[in-house]
Amino acid sequence: LLVLKQFDGSDEEIGLFFSIDVNPNMLSLKEYYDGDPGRDLIEQSEGVSSQIMIGGVSSYRFDPIVTFAGEIVVIVPRGSEFIRIIDKGSSFQKDGLFELILSTIKF
Repeated sequence: LLVLKQFDGSDEEIGLFFSIDVNPNMLSLKEYYDGDPGRDLIEQSEGVSSQIMIGGVSSYRFDPIVTFAGEIVVIVPRGSEFIRIIDKGSSFQKDGLFELILSTIKF
């Protein structure tokens, strides 16, 4: 887990979180993120995602509607794992910073 945090003076935890979700059963993204075993990103985003490229890998961006502070979740499929990138609080959306950070990722 890698965490980059910004402090805005509030008590809310905001930041950019990178983590790995292990997928030993080689489930598809929709199977994994339907609430069992992973977080239910499909339902929380009303089934809406957009396909993006991260480091040359076809990835998916979700904008869950069921959050307290708002967040953006990007999932990068990598064989037997998924890389999950969360902009909690959507704090890195300003001035294109989130996209800039994503554009620097290389595999």
